[in-house]
Amino acid sequence: MLIAGLTWNYKNALGSGNQYPDQGLTDFGKECVSAFESHGIVVDVSHLNEKGFWELDEIATKPYIATHSNARAMCDHLRNLTDKQFSAIAERGGVVGLNLHQDFVRTEGYAYTFDELAAHVDHWIEIGGEDVIALGSDRDGADVPTWVADCSSQTYLFDRFADRFGEEIARKLFFENAMRFFSAIG
Repeated sequence: MLIAGLTWNYKNALGSGNQYPDQGLTDFGKECVSAFESHGIVVDVSHLNEKGFWELDEIATKPYIATHSNARAMCDHLRNLTDKQFSAIAERGGVVGLNLHQDFVRTEGYAYTFDELAAHVDHWIEIGGEDVIALGSDRDGADVPTWVADCSSQTYLFDRFADRFGEEIARKLFFENAMRFFSAIG
């Protein structure tokens, strides 16, 4: 299974990232979405800006995902998804991976708490996303607290989510939702 992100934070030949919120997909980017879908490549919207997101949503014929994005309602950052964007991904059968990067969990300061991270999951569950949420991470070069800094924290993190939401939701977050998505399209 291949996944293609159309942008990073800046402009490229396909479109614009969150640093350029008023510019969306290019014509070439729209052609690439069609080509990706025809070749079974899943489109990732995590770095795409909101304008580009809605342009993609208009032309997409298959589910797309956000591999590492958080809830803008919990942290007002252009890189995070609005509730409407989250719902659009859910309606298409996609998944949204929780991002561990500091700036996308809370708006100020460092070393967010587990409760601040879990608030994003809480919010998504409240808006009907129990079967959409996944663990996305973004540990590679991102600023994260030491308690989630590497893969050795996975068991601790799973246990914390299971304590807060129950084991069924923790299993969905950590692997079942993503596994279901990739099995269905694979």
